[in-house]
Amino acid sequence: MIEMEIVGTYRSQSGDFVIEISKSDDSVGTFSGTYTARATPEGMQQFLLVSGSWGFINNPNGKRIPLNISLIALIRPNSWNYCIYDAWAGVLVEDGTILATGVRSYLKAGEPAQLSSLGIHTFINIYK
Repeated sequence: MIEMEIVGTYRSQSGDFVIEISKSDDSVGTFSGTYTARATPEGMQQFLLVSGSWGFINNPNGKRIPLNISLIALIRPNSWNYCIYDAWAGVLVEDGTILATGVRSYLKAGEPAQLSSLGIHTFINIYK
């Protein structure tokens, strides 16, 4: 299997989010890694990616990029007293950046659910 160009560490320009793609499988369009959010209702959190996927289109230049990308990240401590899901959808463009929009759901035991937008962000591959 050939690792796609998406493997890398991407930090939002604001510094609030980091997506680290450590492995990609181009035969099925999936990836794995970690995701860090600086500001959550529970403070800074590092999530394991629950799912990461990408899909390329028939670009006129014959390349696989730009391509669609999506990920879902979940954190729930062993105590199960809260759960945070962050989801992102966007595109990886030819200069190696990811343009994405995100949403969050947050549940804490005994409190009302919170739904929020994480906004639209540009993620820069910090090791390129």
